[in-house]
Amino acid sequence: MQRFCQPNITLLVRFFLILLLGLLLHPAGSVAQTSMDLVEEKKAPTTVDVMVTVSSSGKTVEEARKKAILAGERQAFYKALVMLSKDKARDIYRSVRNNNLDRYVQSFTVTREVEKPDAFEADIVYRFHHNLMDGLVAVQYGMLGQDLSTPEGDGLLIISVLRNDDVLLTFQEGNQWRSIMNNVALEVGQGLLITPFGDPRDMALLSDEVLIAAEKESLMKVARRYGTRNIVIVTARVIEPQKTTNPLVVEVGLRKVGESSKNERIVRFKALSPDETHDVLFSRAAREICLQLRASLKDYSLFADEDAEKIKPLVIRAEFRSGRQWRTIQKMLLNIEGVESKALRALSPDFAQMTMMYRGTSDPIKQSLLAQGLEVNDSKEYWVVRLPE
Repeated sequence: MQRFCQPNITLLVRFFLILLLGLLLHPAGSVAQTSMDLVEEKKAPTTVDVMVTVSSSGKTVEEARKKAILAGERQAFYKALVMLSKDKARDIYRSVRNNNLDRYVQSFTVTREVEKPDAFEADIVYRFHHNLMDGLVAVQYGMLGQDLSTPEGDGLLIISVLRNDDVLLTFQEGNQWRSIMNNVALEVGQGLLITPFGDPRDMALLSDEVLIAAEKESLMKVARRYGTRNIVIVTARVIEPQKTTNPLVVEVGLRKVGESSKNERIVRFKALSPDETHDVLFSRAAREICLQLRASLKDYSLFADEDAEKIKPLVIRAEFRSGRQWRTIQKMLLNIEGVESKALRALSPDFAQMTMMYRGTSDPIKQSLLAQGLEVNDSKEYWVVRLPE
């Protein structure tokens, strides 16, 4: 019995020694770490990074810098679209190019710059939010994601309708009002007035029923497509003179989302002479209407009631000549009240970029910066702050 059990004990000892050696060489933590590494490698990217070389000129180097950074943003934006969808990039860019693209930019970094008294040249890396860029591609392919439920953008989408008796002409042939409005909006809109393509997708979304009721859900779908949150329905109606002595009249109705045609704001335009044709009167009316709309974009927001409480981003560029100046400015920026959050996005030897999230208006932020002694140059793209000379 003793001779029979001895070999089994030896085998058990060998087995445990081998097991112990295996645990020492391959601990459980390393296996778990390897699994985490694999998961990390498969994690989806959060940004689309594009580097471009830009150059611009202006009356001052600061003006040239602003122009170059803005031009670089649009150039990089288009390249990012090509990376995501080569076939649809051009169409997507056309649909949003007149809007403010800041919401798509997470940050940018200047890796090389050359300044002259009236010129600026740089290599800039722009980082775009991957999920928002994917959303633009999804819209172009007709796949609407959850993150697209609230369209953004500062532009105003103009739906130009011609009413002939009880017939509404939107994208059909014979709507010369739309053709004229499109041209005038492009001429005087300064990139803020957007006109729809009028392709089958637009036709399907903008039926007569939707236009008559200014129905919000359908108009929101159109807004998603063009990357804006502001829409107005502009309906023109020609009143032919009953007598030769009466002038030709064009009535233009302006309607917000949710307003019926009975509640539209009417503006009347009379021919200045008997020789003034429909097209000439349309052109004069379109110019005046477009100038009015350009000055009152937010009045036609899909989410006018929500805008006041919405969290908004403010990009601040802090310029400095030394590390000491940057530390002084940084303390001032961190001392601003009424800001939901702050994040440093880029840092170079002579400037830093910070994004602040706030509610309401940006006026209190500006007043706080000025009160602390900073110089503030505010623009639509970003604010530049620096210590006084």
